[in-house]
Amino acid sequence: MQAKTKKTGAFYFWAGFLIPTLFAGIGFILIGVWPTGDGTVLIIDSLHQYLPFYTDFHEKLRTGGSLLYSFSAGLGYNFWATYAYYLASPLNFLIALVPKANVCDFMDLMILLKIGLCGGTFSWYMHHRNTRAFALPVAFGTMFALSNFMIGYYFNLMWLDSVAMLPLICCGIEKICGIGSDRRLSDTGEACTAWLCAMGSGAIITSVSCSASLRCFISLYA
Repeated sequence: MQAKTKKTGAFYFWAGFLIPTLFAGIGFILIGVWPTGDGTVLIIDSLHQYLPFYTDFHEKLRTGGSLLYSFSAGLGYNFWATYAYYLASPLNFLIALVPKANVCDFMDLMILLKIGLCGGTFSWYMHHRNTRAFALPVAFGTMFALSNFMIGYYFNLMWLDSVAMLPLICCGIEKICGIGSDRRLSDTGEACTAWLCAMGSGAIITSVSCSASLRCFISLYA
């Protein structure tokens, strides 16, 4: 029975991942994003600010350069602080696998994958909350991944990791508060919170975590 539950949870994660990825991918194709054209979805900060950071990070990974300091701009700057704020996503290490000329395309791909992750984790969370629901977890996961916030701020790549982890954090908080018995989910929530609070969207994570904690407290003691 437990194995069946895990398989079902995986199904909802992948369904929630693939559907918004497909919708977003169609949008990418329509505007000619690589490999179907020379376009890009990078705008504003992601194009003029984040792209140089990703390029510098790519160069360091490929050549073995120091992650502590960089001389690629001006008289140099503290690259470790830049990494902690903009580049700390584990997915970014995959950038070492692409040529320097395709760093922009890599960022487009990361946006697409992170949109899918947002849908996948939220679908899994909704299924975890109500295992009797069939289509609703995937539907809400798709709406979460393609929400107005995501469409408006997708170019802030470091924020997308935080949005994808929000459902796991909420699930972990529920376990910490005693709503459930799987301690591993509690540990996952704690670890994700510790990691994400160091990123640019830490304020969002903190406010959502406080709201989730308050909701759990009310449900337990009201």
